[in-house]
Amino acid sequence: MPNPLTQFHHRTSFPAPHGRLACWERARSQLRQALADRLRQPTLPVAPTSPLATERAWSLARQIMAKGYYSRVGRHIRLSDLQAELDILRDQSATYVRASWQWGGRKVDSNDVRWLSTHLHHVQGDTLASPRPPADRMSPPPRFCWQTYSPALTRSITADVLRDALIGYRDLVELNFPRFGAALGCTASSPSASKAW
Repeated sequence: MPNPLTQFHHRTSFPAPHGRLACWERARSQLRQALADRLRQPTLPVAPTSPLATERAWSLARQIMAKGYYSRVGRHIRLSDLQAELDILRDQSATYVRASWQWGGRKVDSNDVRWLSTHLHHVQGDTLASPRPPADRMSPPPRFCWQTYSPALTRSITADVLRDALIGYRDLVELNFPRFGAALGCTASSPSASKAW
């Protein structure tokens, strides 16, 4: 009789989980790196109106238009120019299951290109604007960044950043981890939801 272990391409040995929450700790250790990679990229799905989608769109568009030379890209990117670049990348990847391009140490793949092409249908106007605060988008920039920030403006921007972070967090949980929503305080039924959102 053949050894059943020979039927597997990959084998991993680990102690059997035992004790309180041991299975959860094992699952967490297996999922952590893959999830961290998705968050870093960022490739977890969110609603088109989410602040996270706005940031991802700008980051990808800037990479594609700059091709490693970020001084080429200003505070706005014309959608017609961006769409032309996306069409070229789509044509290049048409015969591959998955393709990727790398400029200046950062990678964009065909999934990013497809996502950005779809996202552009939700963008109002004919340009994509940097999502950074207005004081960070002054042209020409001041010698020191802090010169453009008054205490009132700093408070306002901090409130906006925290609000967008909370909304983005909620969007990630609701779309990607719906069963954890109540535990993380993201659903209407949870006591902290009304305070947080």
